[in-house]
Amino acid sequence: MFSTLVRGRIVKLHWFLFSTLEHLNNMTVV
Repeated sequence: MFSTLVRGRIVKLHWFLFSTLEHLNNMTVV
């Protein structure tokens, strides 16, 4: 259960970083 919670947190953090990078790329292009 603990590993599942940590895994979910890592995935959420990774998704947040990925979406932020994509947003910055879109701003740079525009």
